[in-house]
Amino acid sequence: MSVYLHTIALALPETAYPQSVIRDVIKAQPELDRLAKRLTGAAFNASGIDQRYSVVKEFADTDGGAGLFYDPANTRMLNPTTGQRNIVYAQEATKLYVDAARKALADSRFGAADITHVITVSCTGFLRRDRTTPSCGRWGWAATWAATTWASWAATRPFPP
Repeated sequence: MSVYLHTIALALPETAYPQSVIRDVIKAQPELDRLAKRLTGAAFNASGIDQRYSVVKEFADTDGGAGLFYDPANTRMLNPTTGQRNIVYAQEATKLYVDAARKALADSRFGAADITHVITVSCTGFLRRDRTTPSCGRWGWAATWAATTWASWAATRPFPP
């Protein structure tokens, strides 16, 4: 059986930060010693990343109160539980899946019932890849639907060589 990739669609979170903003937030954490701050700066500066997209809007909100991930009033990163992070991921990732699916279907010659496989790429490490994923049921994909989530192994290399 031959396999063909018919369309690619991209969906990114609305919020984007310059790499330097996130680097500086992390380096400002008081629990980091001099070595950790130096290594953080070196890693961020050498990454080749100019801008980071994120569903976390708190780093740009300098007037607001503490959010789940960051408190701008005292410039402290917070420590939400994995469960709390998963809730945010499930809500926000679903919006992005739906956006990408709409774009992909609009750019293809196929209908939703023709879709048999979906590939999603995420650098988060959080995975939602079953038929109960809300965006999947919305599209009426074929019964043989399957998904593969490929957690990006490096933000600077979206696809392996």
